[in-house]
Amino acid sequence: FGCKATAYVIPGGIGQASFMTLDQLRALQISGWEIAAHDTPNFDGQTADTLTAQLAVLRKWYSDNGFAVGAQNVAYPGGGFDANSLDVIRKTFTTGRTIGDNVNHETWPPGDRLLLRDIEVVNTTTTAALSTAITAAAANKTWLIINFHNIVTTPGVATEYSTANFTTFIAALAASGIAVSDR
Repeated sequence: FGCKATAYVIPGGIGQASFMTLDQLRALQISGWEIAAHDTPNFDGQTADTLTAQLAVLRKWYSDNGFAVGAQNVAYPGGGFDANSLDVIRKTFTTGRTIGDNVNHETWPPGDRLLLRDIEVVNTTTTAALSTAITAAAANKTWLIINFHNIVTTPGVATEYSTANFTTFIAALAASGIAVSDR
């Protein structure tokens, strides 16, 4: 449908069963997608020195593998951050995405580029709920960030969403004429 997005990718999963390879990610980037930073473990609860070292390795991996733009942007593992980690993240990244604020859409421009809010789609999220969120975002002129983790034929865990429902959603979104951006 021509929609572009940002894929927040954990380097340790690349090439493993059910995950994309590095070549597939590069092809996705060439097609217009952003490949951005994601990691484990969670950022909250770590010392500043430990987190600084972790984030330096993470950014280096993205830069070394041709994802320079994505090296500036991060999705927080498990959505976790605290005041200490946020201070370190502010020195390392341009944007940071949290998870699961299914009530408040992000403002445009965002109030804090390191606390970007999203709707976290889970296996029980209906296409009607997503359509309602899109309509509300358009009416209120907010930025709607929709977070899909894994799109699979038959969801087995909360972070998986069915291919059939995703196809229904993305077709309706494309037909709506609402602008879609990966950033």
